[in-house]
Amino acid sequence: MSYTRALDICMRHNGILVSIPNELVNTYLRGETNRRFTPYAFTSYWLGTNDLAVLNQWIWQDGLVWGFVKWQEGHPLPDDLVHNCGAMWLENGLWFSADCAEEKPFVCTVGFLPTEPTHIDPKPIAEEVKPTEPVAPPPPENPPEVPADPPQIPPENPPSA
Repeated sequence: MSYTRALDICMRHNGILVSIPNELVNTYLRGETNRRFTPYAFTSYWLGTNDLAVLNQWIWQDGLVWGFVKWQEGHPLPDDLVHNCGAMWLENGLWFSADCAEEKPFVCTVGFLPTEPTHIDPKPIAEEVKPTEPVAPPPPENPPEVPADPPQIPPENPPSA
């Protein structure tokens, strides 16, 4: 599937082509895609990155800020008007710039989270939770009867007379 077709399919499912923020995600995706795509003789798959808008300015489709990179040596190809879409080699997990018209499998991130961390102020939540007083257990339904005068137990050694 071409890059633009893959992106279109992801977007129709409220998703986006996958972005890779760190080595952990890169390693995970390499393993999963290797397991799923290699049996079908694929050697690479589309990532959610390209420089289609501005040549040599690679962006992640979901807005992830560039930080972690895993480009194959010599990639992305500079000033290239054909190889403008990002892909990952299944064999080694390295990224490369590819012709967007090539046929490749792809991975969508559906229901993706924002790439900017969302700050949630814990104070309002903590204020809503009020400590409760400890509650004594309810008395038993049928309490045992206690005799008014308990029986007297004779001492073991009665006093001598």
